[in-house]
Amino acid sequence: MVGGAHVRLILTGPNGGRLKAIAFRCLDTPLGDALMNHRGAYFHLAGHLRRDTWQGAEGVQFIVEDAAPLA
Repeated sequence: MVGGAHVRLILTGPNGGRLKAIAFRCLDTPLGDALMNHRGAYFHLAGHLRRDTWQGAEGVQFIVEDAAPLA
């Protein structure tokens, strides 16, 4: 949780790659509940990449707009 309303994530790919992600204003929503209580479940994610500059460091993060459990 970040800022009382956002959910910060680390996405991990099948080959071990990692990517920072954030879902804005979702904490008390079905999306936020699913992301916070995933219990190791896999998801399909919808969103986009955005350049991330924080305290002088440059990077990329994924902005999560929606998610669905992997069936």
